[in-house]
Amino acid sequence: MTPYLSRDVPDFAGKMQQLYALLDQPYRGDYRLIHGDFFPGNLLINAAHEITALLDFGMLTMYGDYLFDLATGWVVFRHVR
Repeated sequence: MTPYLSRDVPDFAGKMQQLYALLDQPYRGDYRLIHGDFFPGNLLINAAHEITALLDFGMLTMYGDYLFDLATGWVVFRHVR
């Protein structure tokens, strides 16, 4: 997409630098993006059994309290053995 956006968006490179700088800032607000669908099928795990990625940010992704993800994860993983 970069070749097309570079051609069509004025100062695309500068805007991307601004975006990266903003995204690099730590979030300090009360609410954040939450996954909403925490279950084993949405996790990638390496050979050491460490979670390396969270997948499937789809329709249940929302803006809210991260404790929602912790609570749903606790319910799902409590039953997985």
